[in-house]
Amino acid sequence: MTEMRKTLITLIIMTGLLPALASARERAQAPAAERLTAAELEATLAEMDLPALYFNMKNGEDPDFDLLFPPEGCGGASITNNEYVEGALTISRLGETYYESGEYVKKESGVRLKVRGNTSANWDGKKSSKPGYKIKLSKKANILDCWPDAPKSKDWVLVTANNTDLNIQAGFELGRICGLGWQPRGVYVNVVLNGKYRGVYFLCEAISGEEGRAAIEDTGYIIEDDPYWWKPDEVYFKSRHIPASLGWTFKEPDTDDFEENTLSNIQWAVSILEDALYNGKPTDELIDFRSFACWVLAHDIMNTIDPAGSNIYLIKDSFSHLTPFETPFRMGPLWDLDTSFSRKSEEFSPVHGSDVYYFRELFRIPEFQQEYKEQWNSIAPTLAATFMERVKSQLALNEGLDDARALENRLKGRGYTEKEICLKNLEEWIAGRVKTLDRLINGGSGIDEVETDRDTDGYGYGAGLPAGSATYTVGGVRVSGNATAKGILVSSDGRRILRRGE
Repeated sequence: MTEMRKTLITLIIMTGLLPALASARERAQAPAAERLTAAELEATLAEMDLPALYFNMKNGEDPDFDLLFPPEGCGGASITNNEYVEGALTISRLGETYYESGEYVKKESGVRLKVRGNTSANWDGKKSSKPGYKIKLSKKANILDCWPDAPKSKDWVLVTANNTDLNIQAGFELGRICGLGWQPRGVYVNVVLNGKYRGVYFLCEAISGEEGRAAIEDTGYIIEDDPYWWKPDEVYFKSRHIPASLGWTFKEPDTDDFEENTLSNIQWAVSILEDALYNGKPTDELIDFRSFACWVLAHDIMNTIDPAGSNIYLIKDSFSHLTPFETPFRMGPLWDLDTSFSRKSEEFSPVHGSDVYYFRELFRIPEFQQEYKEQWNSIAPTLAATFMERVKSQLALNEGLDDARALENRLKGRGYTEKEICLKNLEEWIAGRVKTLDRLINGGSGIDEVETDRDTDGYGYGAGLPAGSATYTVGGVRVSGNATAKGILVSSDGRRILRRGE
C-alpha cells in the first residue's frame, strides 16, 4: 500500500465515505485489553464454532522480519529477512482437533511459518502487531475443515482480517460469480502463536499453479504486475507498456528452479502481447478476452480503489518454442481486497481505466467491449440475490465469527463490527452498484470512455481518464504517466480536474 493510498483511505474515512464500515454507534468500542491464562484462552476458543490454529514453534521463537522502504521513484513499503521458523501446528473447532502436523521433521512432519505481506506487515513505518503469515506444511494436507473438496497442499496463507468487514470472503465469492474460475477457498480462524492469542485471520489457499488451484502446466507461468518488484533478491523483468514504477515478478515457477531461458521466454511472450495490443494487431490467439473481462468486471462491481494494489496476476498456462501461444494469456484470481466494497461511486472503478495495466487499451477493442458487456448482462439480473446468498452461505461456515471478533476486541483492544451489520452494508452496496453499472454499461455512456472519481493509483496520472487523454498542470506543462508532480491537474479533454496531495 503506497503512502498516497493510505492518505486517500484516511481522507475517505474522515469524510464518512466507507459504507462497508459501520458507524461509530454500530461498531463495538475497544476496551482496555484483558488477559487470559493459557487454560482460560483454550477453554474460551473451544466454545467457538470457528477453527483455532495453535502454532508451537521451536524454542518459542516468533517469526520476525525487518522493515523495507522503496527506492526513489517507487512506491509502497515492504519487509525483508522474513525467514521461516520451524514448529508444530494443531487445528481444532469446538474443542475437537481435526489436524495435527506433529513436530517439525524436514519433508516428513511439522510446519514452517513466516511473516508475509507488504504494508500489512510494515504499517506506517512500524512493525505491524498483526502481520499476515505464510504456512508451509512438510506434508500436503487440506487444513480447511469446511471445504472438504479443497485439494491437499503444503502452501497456505493467513491473511490479516479486518474485523469491520467481510471483504475477503465476499470478494472471492464475487470472483466465482463473475466466472473467474478458481478463487482461494478459506475460512475465518483464531490464531494462537506460542501460547499468545494473535487475533482473527482468514485462512485460505495460497495462489499457486497446483492442480485444483490455478492449475498450470509444468511449463506455465503465473506472474504479477508488481509495485514491489524492487525488493532485494526479487527476480523481475520490465515491459514497455507497464509504468516504470511497476515490474513483473514470479509466483510460478519458483525462481530457485529457473532454467536458462525461463525468464527470457515469458519476457518475450509479454512483449508479443503488448506489441499486438498497442499496435492494432490481432490478439485473438494471445489473450483470453473472457477472463480479462471477468476480472475487471469484478473490480468494477467492488469499485476497488487502488489499481496497483489489486494484485494483478497474469497466467500463461504453458509455453513451447514451437507453439508459444497454444495457450493464451489469462487473468489470475482476485487478491488483496482491502480497498474493495469501500466507497460509493457513480462511475467505473479506478481499475477500469488505470494505466497500471492493459485495460485502457483493451477497452478500445470493440470485441473486448462486447465481451465485457455480455459478461455483465449474463450475471446482472440475479447478481444482488446470488451474491448475498453466497456470502451468507459462506458465513454459515464461520458461525463463531462474532465471538472471535469480540474476543480480539477484549484481548487486543481492536474494534469490530458484527457480521449482521456487515451483511447489511454489503446488501446495500451490491443493490446500488448493480444500478450504477447497468446505467454505465447499458445506458450508452460508453465503457471505453472511462470517467472515475479520482486518479488514485499513485503510479500514473492518466488513470481514470478517457483513452488518449493527456494531463497538464495549471501552468500548461504536460505531465507524463510516471510524473511526481503534485497539485491540480487538468485533463486535455476538459472534462476532468484532478487534485493530487502535496
